[in-house]
Amino acid sequence: MSSIIAFVPALMRFGLTEYEARIYATLAKTGSKTAGELSFLSGVPRTKLYGSVRGLERKGLVKLLHQKPETFAATSPNDILFPLAEKLIKEAEESVEEAVDEVLEESVPVEPEEEVSEELEELTAEEIFEIKQLLETTQLEAAENLDGWQRSKAELINYRKRVEREKAKIYEDSAARVIRRYLDVMDDLDLALAERPQDGNGVEWAEGIELIYRKLLTILENEGVKPLEAEGHIFDPNIHEAVSQEESPDHESGQIIEVVKKGYLIGERVLRPAKVRVAS
Repeated sequence: MSSIIAFVPALMRFGLTEYEARIYATLAKTGSKTAGELSFLSGVPRTKLYGSVRGLERKGLVKLLHQKPETFAATSPNDILFPLAEKLIKEAEESVEEAVDEVLEESVPVEPEEEVSEELEELTAEEIFEIKQLLETTQLEAAENLDGWQRSKAELINYRKRVEREKAKIYEDSAARVIRRYLDVMDDLDLALAERPQDGNGVEWAEGIELIYRKLLTILENEGVKPLEAEGHIFDPNIHEAVSQEESPDHESGQIIEVVKKGYLIGERVLRPAKVRVAS
């Protein structure tokens, strides 16, 4: 029963109610069941069972095998859950792109375009003499202007570099805000896979859940997100959060005994610290 409950939060991420998730997880792990068996194993009251089963039938997740007695079975996760996972993945990608575009439009200054105008004049012979007189003065001014131009050029280069850094930071901040929402999905899938069945009807279902987990992990990696390596390392308050400190003969003082909740980095920044147990 506890291993079935472990899958419920992960299934609810795909739009199932708690009762629907309980029923589908029970059928996926234990095989076809009568209504009475299904109510007992899933913990769903008989008064709520049929409404939830009908909802699962409409979603294509459960099918009726026999009328008397009424016997139900779960469909393969490859047929239904994978499209739901693809939809969730697509929504995550679109959310990141929309958030980044919106912030960039509001926050990034537009570099002004340089306007250059030139005036060309035809010179007469009389005007050439006057220009020669002005040449020396112009050369002195040019030397002064060159120094100012070189400073302005350096400032423009620094400005462009600063804008690129700001764009990169805005993208990373926007992506981080959206991605944090999906770390809860990863946590639920981690818990579900920790209780995965090793044999029986639930093996295929667990393999489908693992494939969904790997697809989500790939998306996070493409956004520069990676899990924090923590177990066995020395506690670092910059990237770890201690939930307990306890004695352990197998660990030195300050060494991490166990990771309670995974932490993640985005680039070189901490997206979420790892929650850990630490040896005293």
